Amino acid sequence: MKSYEFGLIQTKAFRALKGHTLKLLQPYSLTTYEWAVLGVLFEAKVAGCRITELADTLHVSKPFITKTVGRLTDKGWVCKSTVNETDKRSVRIMLTPHAQKEIPVIEKYLRAETKHVFKGIGKTKLFFYMQVLHQISDRLEENIKDGPVDSR
Repeated sequence: MKSYEFGLIQTKAFRALKGHTLKLLQPYSLTTYEWAVLGVLFEAKVAGCRITELADTLHVSKPFITKTVGRLTDKGWVCKSTVNETDKRSVRIMLTPHAQKEIPVIEKYLRAETKHVFKGIGKTKLFFYMQVLHQISDRLEENIKDGPVDSR
């Protein structure tokens, strides 16, 4: 496969999957990145996350996460909590009770509505596909750690 063909397939698959997910999230007024932030917070082992932790986990800039968290706060999905009132750096982003209740419902809905996309693709193939994507992104990430982060 030629490099440009690989790039075109990757771009087509990314746009299609992102568009599909965005369409499914419309009833909840959420973007795919907002959904990703909610997912990270939902899976967090501790209560909430700092902006820096979210940015590092999602591989985007801190200003991008700050804006995303602002929108999620306005929508009632997250709130800010300070562990120490005198140290503003200790602010953690927490899910609201509404979000804690709705996220599993939305996840179940997204899985059900996306099931047809993966029809006929075995679990083993999907597992290996995810492993390959992780390996590629990890290798490429090593090369760009000191470079600018694209937050689109």
